[in-house]
Amino acid sequence: MNRPDLHDDTVKVILAVLEGIAIPYAATTAHDETRTRVLHDRLIHVQVTLESLLGSAAPDVDDAVSYLQEKLAEHPPVGYITKKQAHRRIKAGATWMQAVSLDYRDGQERLRARHAKQCSGVCASIPCECGPGDTVCNECETPYPCSTIRALDEEGDR
Repeated sequence: MNRPDLHDDTVKVILAVLEGIAIPYAATTAHDETRTRVLHDRLIHVQVTLESLLGSAAPDVDDAVSYLQEKLAEHPPVGYITKKQAHRRIKAGATWMQAVSLDYRDGQERLRARHAKQCSGVCASIPCECGPGDTVCNECETPYPCSTIRALDEEGDR
């Protein structure tokens, strides 16, 4: 697709607007109600930003785009199951009802949730940013697949 020659500021605004309105589709009509609420909240900020740009004699596009991005971050597209999430869960072996459940947890998520309930230590609040490992939590001795914990144990930050 050929893009017409647009001014850099125009491209910045278009990309920011797309970030605001191009959120993932919901997997079900029930989830679409949540998606619609999120989208509505985001659209209000898009509208305010566009109106402020058009109403200004010398608009500061960078400032407007930063403002919009901050406001969009306050309304992330969460709280519903997307079509992609549901299809990914089904491929992993979930039923349709499990795939569209907000409470669905795959094996790794179930292990983390069980560990967080069992362990009152620091590790229960550390988000896992890595792949499976063979770490055992020093607080509760639960096997925990997270090299972040291993790194903390090795550094002695406990």
